[in-house]
Amino acid sequence: MKRFFGRFILLTLAAAILAGPVHAIGYLGGDPYVPDYKVFSVSDEREVVLSFRERTDSPYFTATPPTLFSEYSEPERVLAEGDIWVAPDGDDSGSGTFSDPFATLTRARDEIRSIKRSGGLPDGGMTVAVKAGRYNATGTFSLSAEDSGTATAPVVYTAYGDGEVIITGNVLLNPADFREPSADVLAALTPEAGRNVRVIDLKEYGIAPSSLELKNIGAGTNSSNVEFYLDGRGYELARYPNGNRFAQTELDVTDQVGGRGSVFMMNGADAEHVRGWRYGDTARVLGMFRTEYSDSTSAATVDDATGFFRVPDIRVGYSSASYRYFFYNVLDELDEPGEWFLDRDNCLMYVYPEHELEGSTPEITVDFSSDMVNASGCEWITLRDITFAGTRGRGIRLNSVSHFTVERCRLYGIGGTAVSGGGDNILVSGCGIDYVGREGISLSGGDKGTLTRAYIKADNNRVTHWGRYGRVFSAGIEISGQGNTISHNEICDGTSVALGSSGNLNFIEYNLVHDTTNYASDCGAFYNGSSWTSGGIVLRYNCFYNIGSDQVNPSAIFWDDGMAYQTAYGNLFVGIAASSASIGGGFGTVMVNNVIVDTGSAPIYYDRRPQDGYRNGADFYTIGGFLWGIYKSTPYMTERWMERFPLLSQISDDEGDTVDPHFPFNPAFSLFADNVLLNSDGKNVAINASRPTYSTRIDNYVGTLDEADAVFVDPDNGDYRIRDDAPVWDALSDFEPIPYYLIGRY
Repeated sequence: MKRFFGRFILLTLAAAILAGPVHAIGYLGGDPYVPDYKVFSVSDEREVVLSFRERTDSPYFTATPPTLFSEYSEPERVLAEGDIWVAPDGDDSGSGTFSDPFATLTRARDEIRSIKRSGGLPDGGMTVAVKAGRYNATGTFSLSAEDSGTATAPVVYTAYGDGEVIITGNVLLNPADFREPSADVLAALTPEAGRNVRVIDLKEYGIAPSSLELKNIGAGTNSSNVEFYLDGRGYELARYPNGNRFAQTELDVTDQVGGRGSVFMMNGADAEHVRGWRYGDTARVLGMFRTEYSDSTSAATVDDATGFFRVPDIRVGYSSASYRYFFYNVLDELDEPGEWFLDRDNCLMYVYPEHELEGSTPEITVDFSSDMVNASGCEWITLRDITFAGTRGRGIRLNSVSHFTVERCRLYGIGGTAVSGGGDNILVSGCGIDYVGREGISLSGGDKGTLTRAYIKADNNRVTHWGRYGRVFSAGIEISGQGNTISHNEICDGTSVALGSSGNLNFIEYNLVHDTTNYASDCGAFYNGSSWTSGGIVLRYNCFYNIGSDQVNPSAIFWDDGMAYQTAYGNLFVGIAASSASIGGGFGTVMVNNVIVDTGSAPIYYDRRPQDGYRNGADFYTIGGFLWGIYKSTPYMTERWMERFPLLSQISDDEGDTVDPHFPFNPAFSLFADNVLLNSDGKNVAINASRPTYSTRIDNYVGTLDEADAVFVDPDNGDYRIRDDAPVWDALSDFEPIPYYLIGRY
């Protein structure tokens, strides 16, 4: 049955999604398939300071990376006087005073419990002041409901003074114990590596070979491995090719696609390179043998004579002559600073240090696998200025907490997710998170049925080198649920997805995302997918640059498999291997007021995969299939849902009229307007020509990179503000300048 679209608000962004002035985008009437829209100004959130960053050039893109962002300043440490004191040389049998401190956070927590039982928390709450130094983690620091504070009497665990408080499960190594390798090993290394590589015997630290097992990484695995860190920087297992590069097969001689055990031929240069390996029997291979979004790993046997390599445990998912892969865990490939190799049988660790070991802090994560912190059912607690490092488990795990703050903490060397869980009124702010096995921050909260907001926020954090084991879809920051925010973060130097959000009414704003997502093509620096009812997610005032590489072609934003009610406005995209946004069908998409420079394919790509999938009989895209099941489980006919997402109540299941724009597999009711699109060669610069019928494309400026000087203030130096005399103004009807000076950390 046909329905008249009529007058409705597409995204009620102005209706208190966030407190304070926001942009509002909505259909204001007129032709139901050609919506009008209006963009309202956002007020500045702080004093305007024009700050130009040091350029981060990439060899893969033509345009200069942007440099104009928010000015970041390191916060000063506030000297926190404590009610209870903890120190590295303390004693848990002490009194917990400044001169007689406890030794552990757990003992301090127990003291607060005792105080609460005897009379309650004092006015203003209690502060546990932790003196600088290294604390060896022996188990999880656990907090429960009995450890809660109140709004007027919060409980704070904070560092005291200027030194670092580090709680770690790592084994600290003595730099003096590193020595030159044996002659046999030196013969396997390059001359430069041989002059710099050092070896240490881990048996001297009581470490047994049984603790050093190398577990699989990649899709479908939840394991973590032994890791080495030097001065807090995580080293990479020696690999070929180096960095984030891949080798590619020339011939697939696999007998059966879908079976286990495969044989591949290397190209000539790669075969010649590995032919001289002396220690190749330890090699493992990791690559895209299943799909472009699902990797797999296995031990590898290299045949020097033929140039073939065999992988007994990899399940091949598709047939191709060219698969991307790299070898790792090969001593011969210990050839550049920042790499290491572990001889597990003999407990010998080889390191190619980036600087002199003398005076440094080398450490290794071996068998500590507990969560660093586990907080469950508690509220009004803050963790501040504390470093948590060195576990093969998770970092800070929050379970159904409320008014919980993690502030200015550092987490590194975490095998699982650094900060995870959920609740409401959670703030993760000013933290540094790096060298993490899975997600950097992954939180969720809110109620989907009532669209009740959880007010979870990740703000002003820097996340790098996440997803070391889950390398495709482990997000740097992912906050889902209802009414949550990811803002002012810098997310960079990772292989995986940088940002993710599902649920409803979430804002992703003022984030700086760069030099990332260079491992898999079928994904995006921002990713969500496969739901019509995960709407009201808004990406505004973010910058994405240097996304992907010449070998890997992701988009900056990927709304996959029929996502509905997604919005992106006021964003800057520069140097994107594929598109600024790859939109997998869906309805109610809005992309307005964006600046898009130097994309490898169509700047905005809007396809018809749900429509094509329905016509081809794919189970995923059927009435009664996967998307339909999620839709039917949502209370879309309630007043709250109909107010927010009216299209959901108008979906047609009439399979006799599949051209109806309300038939859910038809991409429809989307808007692409007032975008500035510049590409290198004048080809593929328009919004994808196969865009669906029932959407609108108006008032966009399409040009080439040759026009950059006429359009932007100083593109050669990364200033992508639009010139007052730029020719784009004749094409744009409602474009408003993007507040670049608010993007990034502050």
